[in-house]
Formats: sequence, C-alpha cells, structure tokens
Amino acid sequence: MEEQNAGPLQSDQQDPLKQPYQAPVVSPGTVNLLDRTRPWVMFLSIMGFVAAGFMLLGGLGVGIAGLATQKLEFAVIAILYPLFGLAYIFPSLYLYRYAKRSQALLANPNFQQLESALDAQRSFWKFAGIMTIIGIASTILIFMFAIVAGVLAGVRQQRL
Repeated sequence: MEEQNAGPLQSDQQDPLKQPYQAPVVSPGTVNLLDRTRPWVMFLSIMGFVAAGFMLLGGLGVGIAGLATQKLEFAVIAILYPLFGLAYIFPSLYLYRYAKRSQALLANPNFQQLESALDAQRSFWKFAGIMTIIGIASTILIFMFAIVAGVLAGVRQQRL
C-alpha cells in the first residue's frame, strides 16, 4: 500500500482558501416581493418630499404674512410648519434609499444588496417609532397643560 503525501495540490484541485468568496444569491421570490413594494415606496417618498416642500413654503408664507400684518399669532405657524417640513424630509429620504436599494437588488440579487435595502427600511421604521414616541409624549404634555390651565382659569374665575 502506498502512502499518499499531503504535498502540493493536484492541478485539478483548487486551494479552498484561495477561491474567491461567492455571496449566496437571494431567492427570486424575495427579490420579486421587494420589487413589488418598490413603486409604492418611491411614490410615498416623493409625496413626502412634496409635502415637506409645501410645509416649508407654507411656513415662509405665513411668516411673511405675520410680518406684514404684525400679528404674533402667525409666528407659531411660521416656526412649526418649517420644522414639520424638515421632519418630513428624513422619512422620505429613508424611503427613497430603500426604493433605490431594492432596485439595486433587482439588478444584483445577493445578500449584501438585500441587507442594504433592509437597513434603509430599518432606518425608516426607527425614525417612525421615535416620532411616534415624541408625538405620544407631546400629546400627554399638552393634555396635562390643558387640564392645569383649565383648573387655574376656574380658580381665577371663582376669585372674581
């Protein structure tokens, strides 16, 4: 019996450490599902950018009207509308990135592209969650302020 040496590899064998890494391919069903959501995501992204633009313009218009009429009531809207407009830009941007990365996944269906698309989607949902928490906290604070203001107004009314 001949003993085989663990010498150099035969010409028909390749060293596994020197082979290029082949990323697994994403299933066509997964790519199809993401591709079917892409037009709606892009639509909502564009509508978000349009809404942000209108809010910025609306705030600017109300600010100019407030300056022209010298009414301070307009100042709240002139400040809040542009802030809300800026807040709308971020989720719209995350949705836009998700749509573009989903499109890149269609062209090159590998896990790196899938992870990139899902990471953009994660950013959108994280932002949406944080804004929801801020909205709930703001609502509670406003509600408590309204109750305190109502009680103080009632106490003041009774003193008169």
